[in-house]
Amino acid sequence: TLKATVRRNGATGTPAGSVTFAAYGEQLASVPLNDSGTATYIASTSGLPVGNYSVSASYGGDAQDSPSSGTATVEVRNSSTTSLTVNPNPVVSGQTVNISVSVGSSAGNQVPTGSVTLVADGESVASVKLVNGMAYTSLPTTGIAAGTYSVTARYSGDTYFAPSVSTAVSVTVEAAGTPIAV
Repeated sequence: TLKATVRRNGATGTPAGSVTFAAYGEQLASVPLNDSGTATYIASTSGLPVGNYSVSASYGGDAQDSPSSGTATVEVRNSSTTSLTVNPNPVVSGQTVNISVSVGSSAGNQVPTGSVTLVADGESVASVKLVNGMAYTSLPTTGIAAGTYSVTARYSGDTYFAPSVSTAVSVTVEAAGTPIAV
């Protein structure tokens, strides 16, 4: 989403007119300013190679406001999807839980690299490196209170792939039984 806001220097009121967005040598769109002086354009990155692009926004001016322009760099990366598997679930406190994370994309033969962070109820519990788009780890549940925890995997992204977060998995930790002496 590209957004440009035009403001008057030291004067009241809102500029009128439109903003022209351009990138890679082509005009993308001319968008009228709204009542707040903002023009918003949702640009498609479909078909663009991964990389950084200079985007300009040019305001043509009106009866009270001079023309102006600005530029910004927009980074284009492939989208990614992250999925998470936890096994066993439920798990008895004291046992080890095995976690598998897959990070994928429909971007041909490129494979996401980097790492994923495992998060339980908002707290980071581990960071695991991706190998061929996969991450595996085993975590002990010793000392974890019985209950249900919401676990997600957060992919941090890399040069070619944008960050993504898995759907939350509810992991139930059950209390370990107490041995009875006979």
